[in-house]
Amino acid sequence: MWASRLLYFLGCWLSALAVLQFIPLIHSLAVGNERAAAAFIASSGLSMLVGGSLWLGYRGSETARTPAMTILLPLTGYLFIGMISGLPFFFSDMDFGLIPALYEGVSMITTNGASAYDTNTDASELSFMLWRALVAWIGGFGALVFALSLLSETNSGAMQLHRTCLAVGVNDKGYVRLFSITRALLPFYSLITCVAAFLFTVSGTPFIDAVILAMATISTTGISAGATNEIASSATMVITAVFMIFASYNWDYSHLHLNGKKSSAYRPPGLVPLLKCICIGVISLWLLNIMTGSHHSLTDLAYVVISAVSTTGFIPEGFALYYKGDLGFALIIVALTTIGGCVVSTSGGLKQMRFMILWKLGRHEIDRLAHPSGVHTLKLGGSPIKVQDMEATWLLIGGLTIAFILGTLWLAIFSVDFQSAVAMTITTLTLSGPMIALVDPYFPGFVSLQSADYVILSVLAVIGRVEASLFMAFLARTFWR
Repeated sequence: MWASRLLYFLGCWLSALAVLQFIPLIHSLAVGNERAAAAFIASSGLSMLVGGSLWLGYRGSETARTPAMTILLPLTGYLFIGMISGLPFFFSDMDFGLIPALYEGVSMITTNGASAYDTNTDASELSFMLWRALVAWIGGFGALVFALSLLSETNSGAMQLHRTCLAVGVNDKGYVRLFSITRALLPFYSLITCVAAFLFTVSGTPFIDAVILAMATISTTGISAGATNEIASSATMVITAVFMIFASYNWDYSHLHLNGKKSSAYRPPGLVPLLKCICIGVISLWLLNIMTGSHHSLTDLAYVVISAVSTTGFIPEGFALYYKGDLGFALIIVALTTIGGCVVSTSGGLKQMRFMILWKLGRHEIDRLAHPSGVHTLKLGGSPIKVQDMEATWLLIGGLTIAFILGTLWLAIFSVDFQSAVAMTITTLTLSGPMIALVDPYFPGFVSLQSADYVILSVLAVIGRVEASLFMAFLARTFWR
C-alpha cells in the first residue's frame, strides 16, 4: 500500500517539475538559444511521460501513514527529483555522459551547489543557470517542509525539541502537516526571494542575474549567473550577507516575527547563538590572519564566515587566489560549515541546536562530577531534553561520522587523492560544495571526476540533506520487515 502511495507522490512531483522546465525553456527561446530549448523540451517531455504515468497509474492509491513511507518519502523525493532535474544538462551535452548530469541535478536539489560542468560549457549558459537556481530554490523549500513535518515526526536528530510556531500545530501528523506547512511557508518563502531579487536589481545587477542570485542566496546554494561563487560588488556582498543570515535562521519564526506576532510558549535558541558563532568565527580568522601575515580585510573575513556558517559558499572576488591554503584557516571553515545554521533553515551542516545539546550534556557531566547527588534538568528553549532526544542527537552524529569515513575511503579508492577525498566528503555532507576552494585550494574541480565519484557524492549529498539518521533507518533490517 505504501509503495503505491509513494509512487503517486513521485508522479505528482515529477509532473510539476516538467511544468517548471517551461520557465528556462521560454527564456532560452526568448534569447534564441535553440540548443538549450531543445534540451529543455526533451527533458520536460520525458519528465511528463514518467511523472504522468505514475500519477495516472497510482492516483487511486489509499493514504498510507507508515514509518516506511515517512522515511522513504524524503529519500526518494530528493533522489528522483534530483536525477530528473539533471536531464536538461544531459540532453545539452550527451558526450559528457548521463552520470555527471544526474549528479548536477542532485547537487542542486540538495542545495549543495557543486557543479560537474565547466564554466565554458553550454551547461553554464544563462538558461541552464536559471534552471539550476530554480531547482536549488525548490530544494531549499523542501528542506524546510520536511524538517517541520517528517523529520520532526520521526524526531530525527532531536527535531521534536523544536516546537514550531506555525498555526498548523504539533497535533497534525504525516501528509496533513506537510501540506499545511507548505501552504503556510510558500508565500513567505517566495516573498523573501522577491525582496532579495529586487534589492539585487536596484544595486545594479541585471534582472535575470538578480533572480538567479536571489534564489541561490535564499536556498544557500552559492551559485551566480556566471557559474561562479565569487562576488565582486560590495553592494551585492552586503545584500547576500544579510539574506544568508536570514536564510540560516528558523523560517517558521522568521515568518512569525515579520508578521508582528510573538510566541510566549516557546522561543527557539536560534538567532543569538547564530550571531555568536559568526562573531567567534570572525575573531578566529582575524587572529589567524595576523599570525600568518595575510592581508585579508576584516570585511572579507566576516563575509566568508557568514557564507561558511550558512553553508552557502559565496566568497569575495579574488579571495581564493590570495588564500595561501593555511591548514588552520581550512579547519576553521570546516568547523563553521559543520555547525551550519538553525534546524528549520535551508542551510546544511549538523545545525547548531545539536551542538547546543552536546554542550549542555558536557556541562551536565561536569556538574554531576562536582555534585553526584544533585538533580539537574537539561532544557533547550524552555523544553526539557529527554533521553530519546539525546539518543537521536548521538545517532545523527554517529551516522554522519560513518558516512564521512566511508565516503572518504570510497572516493580515495576510486583514484582521487586523499586530501581531495576528505574535502569533497566534508563539503558534500555539509552541503557547502563551493567552499571546497577554501578547504582544499589545490582541488582540480568536479569536472575531472569519474562516474563512480559522482555516484558516491550524490549519495552523500542526499544523506546530508535528509540527515544521516533517517538514511541509517532505511538501511536497517527491521525497516523491511
